[in-house]
Amino acid sequence: MLVALSLSVMAQSGYNETEAKRYADYTGAAYCTGGLTNRPSSSVIDWTCNACKKQPGMTNVTVVWNSSTNANGFVGYNAAGNFIMISFSGTGASASVSVLAQ
Repeated sequence: MLVALSLSVMAQSGYNETEAKRYADYTGAAYCTGGLTNRPSSSVIDWTCNACKKQPGMTNVTVVWNSSTNANGFVGYNAAGNFIMISFSGTGASASVSVLAQ
């Protein structure tokens, strides 16, 4: 969903490298939610992971993490920018193989 929303905004206003880097940071934060460590992480909830620190001001963060589907990401609110960010990381190779096997 993040990619679709990002592309929609960029298509209307042209490419903006600063905005692209900002979206990359939010996407990076989704990878801190637990999928790589196979357990939920508080660093995104607290907004203290390395990717999070690059984009301060996110509050009311809810982490989405499921070990059986390898789905992970977050939803949060940034008051300074008055926007809600929804970001999910990609799935691991084992999850992709599992889905293809079914």
